Amino acid sequence: MGRMHDALNKAAEHRDQQRGNGAAQDAGAAAPEAARAAWRVDARLIGFTTPRDPRCEEFRRLRTALQRMSPQPKVVTFAGIGDSEQCAVLVANVAAAFAEGGGTRVLVLDGDIRGGSLDALLAARRSPGVAEALGSGFDRAAVQASAIPGVDLLPAGDAGRVSSGMVSTASTAALFAQARGGWDFVLVHAPALEASADAEVLGASSDGLVLVIEVGHDPRQRAEQAIERLSRSGVAVLGAVSVTRGA
Repeated sequence: MGRMHDALNKAAEHRDQQRGNGAAQDAGAAAPEAARAAWRVDARLIGFTTPRDPRCEEFRRLRTALQRMSPQPKVVTFAGIGDSEQCAVLVANVAAAFAEGGGTRVLVLDGDIRGGSLDALLAARRSPGVAEALGSGFDRAAVQASAIPGVDLLPAGDAGRVSSGMVSTASTAALFAQARGGWDFVLVHAPALEASADAEVLGASSDGLVLVIEVGHDPRQRAEQAIERLSRSGVAVLGAVSVTRGA
């Protein structure tokens, strides 16, 4: 899929992640543009804040590579090796690339239920979300419209609800089956491979996994070991992309 050196930029500062009025959004609801403009998203979400930035072409190339695969994957999991934050930033930017031009509905699932950060990146509430969906079933009303037109989010959810074995083959398969019926593409952010076995379960239940490799932090041998581990777990590895960690 090619490399994405320096695809992610360093945030100048962490912005206030609260929406202008804190009002809940219905699943798939089109928020008024004036309201969206007031939502403060993370500066690293350059696919939305500065789409003409040359680095955004890397996100578009990754989008196009996924679209051209045969068979085309609809539910794609992204997982880093030792870090989850940069993977989350990548997922948010790729989602923005998918939604460009309108007409494509994208659902982002934050499967890092213990430490997810996509709610902050996309100016959304933390819960309810994936933790609740895995525990008691998918509630479409829990899906929020994000700051990006065309991109919806099911955040990580309440970490206090997380229990051992919650991310199982049965629960993730049921969640993904529901998601397939409502959106054109579903992008899943998984926890780091070295932090949890959840990434393997999420990857095996989706159409494939994109491995996110951090330049300078994930040596070749480490990446090869990760791919071998995923393959043994029955995960279809679609490819790997390289990102640069913000200092």
